[in-house]
Amino acid sequence: MRAGWSRRSLPLAGRPVQPQALALLALYGFVLLALSLGRLQQMDTYVAGLASAAFRGTWHAHARAAWFTHKAAYLGFTWVAFGVMVARRRGSSWTELAPILVALAAGLILFEGCRLMFERTRPGEHLLNPAVNSFPSGHVANAMLCIVTTLRCIALRPRPSDPVRLAVLVAGSLFVAAVAFTRIYFGLHWSSDVLASLLFGLLFAAMLATWRDDLQRALRPMLVALALVYAAVVCHVRVRLPSPPPDRGPLTAADVGAIAIRR
Repeated sequence: MRAGWSRRSLPLAGRPVQPQALALLALYGFVLLALSLGRLQQMDTYVAGLASAAFRGTWHAHARAAWFTHKAAYLGFTWVAFGVMVARRRGSSWTELAPILVALAAGLILFEGCRLMFERTRPGEHLLNPAVNSFPSGHVANAMLCIVTTLRCIALRPRPSDPVRLAVLVAGSLFVAAVAFTRIYFGLHWSSDVLASLLFGLLFAAMLATWRDDLQRALRPMLVALALVYAAVVCHVRVRLPSPPPDRGPLTAADVGAIAIRR
């Protein structure tokens, strides 16, 4: 492969990276993380304590964070709508956009199936019902996949200098980071849950890049994975994952906003 950018490469540290390799690394990282949760319990507990103390006693900041994490899914789809609007204004057809949006839907459904297979206690067990679907974080995965989809839509008509794409990349990264923080802050997920969702989003991005010229090929392995995962769910296959002890402390006024956030 010649030096420089290729049509099937991703930029990383100034060098082209094959998306197939990135997809394998993300998948390997996801599996390795799931197998190492028992060793990461101390880290999860430590990060949860830091996050919960960040806004403690600051009601206004707490209320804004509660609103943000509650609306994160809707905000994610707003990002996708923005990407579609930009792509349409640049001349992209619905025929080009449709496979990207179908891939997003398939990715979200596949992720939800994975969540149904895993059972892990959430940090704030007394705030949630059910409280065993902590791994991975659905909100973070939703945000990550929506930002990746938005960038892919905008990239259908690439430009040498594209401030819109750069702005979406920066603002979208901050959006995903903010969603991840609020999920940990409210005791809805452990830090390892969030990391697993980021790896899943990275896998999704690598798949879109691998089949950027023929996204219909990307849908085939995703549909196969969907069939296998939901067949396991229907057969009541559940994987119990280790988790640190949940926070069973008394509820405070600052915790009330988290009770209604159940995902």
